[in-house]
Amino acid sequence: MAIQLGPRQRVIARYAGIVVATLVVFVFALQATFPYERARDKIAEVLAPSYDVTIGDVSRGIMPGSVTLKSVTLTSRPSKPGETPTILFLDSVHVNLGILSLIGMTASIDLDVKLGVGRIKGNVSLAKFGRGSIKVDVTASDLPGRDLPLGSMGFPPIVGKLDATIDLEVPMMKSKAGREMRDWSKADGTVALSCPSGCTLGDGKTKLKPLLKNRSQQAMVGDGIDFGKISMDSLFVEGKFTPSVGEPDTHSSSYKPGKFDVTRFDVKSKDGELHVDFALTLAPDIDESAVNGCLRFNVFESLLKTEEGKKTFAAVSTSGAEKRSDGLFHIKLGNHLKDMSRLNLECGPNAKPQPGEENANGMPRGGMRPTIHAEPPHPAEPPHPAEPPKPAEAAKPEPPREVKEMKVEGSSAAPGSAEGSAGSAEAGSAEAAPAQPIQ
Repeated sequence: MAIQLGPRQRVIARYAGIVVATLVVFVFALQATFPYERARDKIAEVLAPSYDVTIGDVSRGIMPGSVTLKSVTLTSRPSKPGETPTILFLDSVHVNLGILSLIGMTASIDLDVKLGVGRIKGNVSLAKFGRGSIKVDVTASDLPGRDLPLGSMGFPPIVGKLDATIDLEVPMMKSKAGREMRDWSKADGTVALSCPSGCTLGDGKTKLKPLLKNRSQQAMVGDGIDFGKISMDSLFVEGKFTPSVGEPDTHSSSYKPGKFDVTRFDVKSKDGELHVDFALTLAPDIDESAVNGCLRFNVFESLLKTEEGKKTFAAVSTSGAEKRSDGLFHIKLGNHLKDMSRLNLECGPNAKPQPGEENANGMPRGGMRPTIHAEPPHPAEPPHPAEPPKPAEAAKPEPPREVKEMKVEGSSAAPGSAEGSAGSAEAGSAEAAPAQPIQ
């Protein structure tokens, strides 16, 4: 049965149809005429602080807000001397901007990225058009592990197909200086990386280039350390971000800082074993986050059967770490994320605190590092505070008997001479002077 509209309803429906049709035409016209070529320059400008960006081609889609970038190359900018830049090549990046989400001042972007046989799909939401929280919900499959930026962190590449998931939200904050920045102390979500089967750590060609603070040690490393490869039957890593609670007030017991913890690390290998404990106490600037971590590892002598295995065995054995009571090499991680220290200290669940041993934050276990602080000199307290000695009494010469007893052996001065009296006065002054602090 057809719905009958009255004259007034027909007028309203007619004008509503005109408005909708106008909006549809406008959106499609905008899609057809929008200068997407300029998007190439804008993307390069946004990523410039971290990457050199080259984009082969930009093409618009049929639907509004749809664009495809082809042959995209991202080359990282080294942030430290000696750091190796990483190059990531993407076959195509398809972006679909949700038009309706713009009404709520949120840029909701659907991504579909292809790199070799790998694929990344998901959504990135930018509240307040990028000036609010950012939420990432993506899933990746069959990623070429060789392209991950592990080399820039001093690790050998992972060869094989990797899967990954990211479900993370990071809010925006305003610093005391008035600058807007991501507040990682309130990050919330999980990240995971896995290699179901057939991966290797190292490719037998790429040299291991650890980043060392000491310039002389870095010079000894030179072009890198030969590292073969370690076969991994499987690998699974999962980490969790927990946001801070309350305000960072030292007088408030309810405050809990934000944390990142590696909640699961499972690796199976016939060539060795690796155990990783890693946690961050999150700061608003993630580079300032405090590190608490431990690497415990070893390789098996079966590697000595091949030339590549001999390289790996030698690289691990000369890593600077000592083999501890559990038969594993230990490296303790500390300080901050931007300048993470790698210390030859026993760590892990069986480690016992030792006096003077540093913890994950670079401080001795069981207390602060002993230091000597220079203090301004101060006079010693008089022997009788109630009745201080008079100046005349302090300068009173000693009796002749005492002068003879303090006579310096080998001195030609007579006991009653002026020289002998000066020496006695100086000796008495030295005994009365207070002990000065070590500068």
